[in-house]
Amino acid sequence: MRPTAAILCVVLVAFSANVSAQDGKKTVPGDEKPKVVRDRVKGSIHHAGGKSEWQRITGKAKVLDARTLLFDDGTRIPLLLVAPDLDQMGKIDGSLYPCGKEAAEFLRKLIGDRPVTCFLVKAQGKWFGYVGDTNIEHAMIINGWALAHHSGMSGAEIVARENKRGLWRGQFIDPEDWRAGKRLPGEK
Repeated sequence: MRPTAAILCVVLVAFSANVSAQDGKKTVPGDEKPKVVRDRVKGSIHHAGGKSEWQRITGKAKVLDARTLLFDDGTRIPLLLVAPDLDQMGKIDGSLYPCGKEAAEFLRKLIGDRPVTCFLVKAQGKWFGYVGDTNIEHAMIINGWALAHHSGMSGAEIVARENKRGLWRGQFIDPEDWRAGKRLPGEK
């Protein structure tokens, strides 16, 4: 390395250390808050002649309930899911249990501390998401914590129902009916 290049490297290292120290705090690699990335990506070649674009958001997200995520930048994402609200109850062997909280907990465990990628479905104004290469909607339905809202997911709901997973372990009100005011006997 030439002397001027070596001096330039030292100056750049010192400059970047100064820039990363704000308010007397040094930034340690790995301490940076993960950022949320928004972009647009080309859609499927079989839809809209391959010319469609999809909005995408990727980053760390907190589970608010079984169908809502909050990204680190404050963006609230309603997922394309028919899942129970936090306060919704189900019944197993005649006893009420908090199915909405259990559904949200399942989603929390599914996501863990991994980043989530969501794509906007313009027609519904909702998003479908992935954690890694796992489709969140499919995972919620096949594990019984959400209901199929279109025929492409009916098979997953049938598998969950026949194996008595999640909501299918007992009785519950369809989450859309529950939000409209229908309740199980004994539920407030």
